[in-house]
Amino acid sequence: MLSIWWNQEGVIFYEVMKLSETITADRCRQQMIKLDRFVKDKRPQYDERHDKVILQHNNARPHVAKTVQETLQVLN
Repeated sequence: MLSIWWNQEGVIFYEVMKLSETITADRCRQQMIKLDRFVKDKRPQYDERHDKVILQHNNARPHVAKTVQETLQVLN
């Protein structure tokens, strides 16, 4: 499985997972933390301009899990 994060400028972060792996709340949370770091490294203009990152998701359980939502609040 490929989990990929991008914006209009191209790919920011991706992770290739083993065939037997799935996206759990913990995996989603870890990816959010990595994404935050990669955005700061690859798109420093967002941090400089205080632009917000808008995430679009499909309300899958891992996306709306309490731990993921708390992580998003901390990263904001």
